[in-house]
Amino acid sequence: MNPAGGIGQEPKDGDFVAYLAQIEHRQVRTLQAAPAHAPPGLGAPAQPGARSGPLDRTQAEALIEALRQKATRATGLSPQQFLGALVLAFGGLVFILAGLSARDGAVPIAIGAFLCFLAWRRLRRLLAGGSATGDLAERLKGKS
Repeated sequence: MNPAGGIGQEPKDGDFVAYLAQIEHRQVRTLQAAPAHAPPGLGAPAQPGARSGPLDRTQAEALIEALRQKATRATGLSPQQFLGALVLAFGGLVFILAGLSARDGAVPIAIGAFLCFLAWRRLRRLLAGGSATGDLAERLKGKS
């Protein structure tokens, strides 16, 4: 096809297996000659001491714990605190709905409103990263 070093002519005797092997060898040589700043997984050299294989149980648990701590530090939000705030909000909504369906439902509505207020304050504080003055949108703008 291309006499200037391209893919080349197809074999005349019909040995396409050898022809495909020749193309594959050319591609491998090209990938090995790729610069070191190639995207990961495309011929980039492995770091010395890097382990390529499955992690054992203790390494996996340590990795999960490190990722969990990093996520908690990044948002100031732990899963337990977030779940507690959601439970408060759900309880508040249940009380409000029960108060609306009752004849004299002022007390359940007040309890529900108070629980929803507590949940709103807790979620706002958690999403602000622990500071009451920070806003989630402002924090996200600051990180980008």
